[in-house]
Amino acid sequence: MVEEKLMDAIQEMANKLGVEIEFGSDPELGGYRRGDLMTMGELRALEDDSVVWLYIYYKESVRANHAFHIVREGDCWILSDGSSFGADFEDTGGADSDPAVDEWSKIFKAVKV
Repeated sequence: MVEEKLMDAIQEMANKLGVEIEFGSDPELGGYRRGDLMTMGELRALEDDSVVWLYIYYKESVRANHAFHIVREGDCWILSDGSSFGADFEDTGGADSDPAVDEWSKIFKAVKV
C-alpha cells in the first residue's frame, strides 16, 4: 500500500515535469534466478541482449538485485530491465579470469528457471 502511494506520487511529479517513468520491468526477466559470479572473459564474450543478473550495493543499500538485458557499447555495458532504471558497467581492463566486479556492482550469470 505504501509502495503504491509512493509510486503514484513519483509518477504524478514526473508527469508534471514532462518526464516518462516506467516502474514495471520486462516480464521475461522474471523467469531468471541468480547464478554464479561471471568472469570478465565471460562478460566480454556475451552477445548483445543477453540476460545477466546485476547486483548493485550503493550508499549502504541494495539498488538492484535482479535480471537485466545487457548490450556492449564501447568500453562499457549498458544494462536495462525495461523500466526507467538502468545501469552501466565499465570494462575493468583486467584479465579474462578476473571476476566481473567493480566498486558497487557484481554481474552474475542469469539462469532461466
